[in-house]
Amino acid sequence: MEEERWDWLGDAPAMEHRAQEFLNQYKILEDLLTARYANRDRHHQSVVMAFLNDAAGRPYREQLNLCREIRNLLSHRADIGGEPVIEPSEGMVQLLQSICSYVRELPLALSFATPREKLLHATLNQNLFDVMKQMDKRGFSHVPVFERERLYGVFSTSSLFSHILLSRGDTKLDRDTTLREFANILPVQNHRQERFRFVDRQATYWDVREEFEAPAGSGAKRLVAIFITENGGARDPVLGMITPWDVLGKRRTN
Repeated sequence: MEEERWDWLGDAPAMEHRAQEFLNQYKILEDLLTARYANRDRHHQSVVMAFLNDAAGRPYREQLNLCREIRNLLSHRADIGGEPVIEPSEGMVQLLQSICSYVRELPLALSFATPREKLLHATLNQNLFDVMKQMDKRGFSHVPVFERERLYGVFSTSSLFSHILLSRGDTKLDRDTTLREFANILPVQNHRQERFRFVDRQATYWDVREEFEAPAGSGAKRLVAIFITENGGARDPVLGMITPWDVLGKRRTN
């Protein structure tokens, strides 16, 4: 069998070599990641390093780090006596192909979220007891409150508790009470023991899963929901809402 020949000046080798395919796949991966991080701030100059430290890169972190080291050796033409010090196996080439496929089809958080049109939601003018009846009927503990297509805040079971505390018990809730009575405590930043996050529509399943899995710390507010908006802004129209149950419970895939 004819011995395969390397040409480190860039000419095509006499026989097709896995090293070139490996480098080609690595370049494809870099292009995919460059597109992914085009409009995002990142702390690393290399898009591959950014992905290694990204929640979305978590399933392939160790393997991709090995691919990066192999690529560096190949790119810098490391050799001993004219012979390459490393040659990627067919398995390594296939691994890179798998990583490229994964990046192309990253599971977006939006696909795990409840879309805006299917959310149980309310407005400030809605009757308090009507909202509470729907919450009880559907087993929901939190209901987003919208005003002119924007998220005004969230009504939750703890909202009643906070309202009574702030009023020092001097409150009158009757059948005509609306959510406007809670206007000062509904904004997400005003919740005493709960917190909410906003992410953009490109956020992945792994991004939000990492948020929910992160230790809250002593005395920290509990993350109860993440809202997905176009650009991750709190004033942008809500595209969907995602809860820990959506990524850590019934829909858990990894």
